[in-house]
Amino acid sequence: MRRDKEAAKPGVSLSRVAIVGAGAAGATLSWLLARRGIHVTLLERRRDFAREFRGEVLMPSGVEALEQMGLRDVLEKTPSRAQQEVAFTATGARDVLLTV
Repeated sequence: MRRDKEAAKPGVSLSRVAIVGAGAAGATLSWLLARRGIHVTLLERRRDFAREFRGEVLMPSGVEALEQMGLRDVLEKTPSRAQQEVAFTATGARDVLLTV
């Protein structure tokens, strides 16, 4: 019965979402849904973000996605540096170092 009364109120959402994993996709989806007024519970098994692997390069499509999310100002204030070189290594082969 309570749900019917709550649903009748303008601007009230009964949507609740649980997202498992606070990686790039989970955190982004959580943020986008919360901005739209949807109650989100974001679950992450780790208490910190000291993971073995994490994205450390932001490609142009990632920049565009952040801009579409309205985070351009945040992105511009975030310390960064341009990639200067890339190293490729294969087992039994000589390293290849490219300057960009």
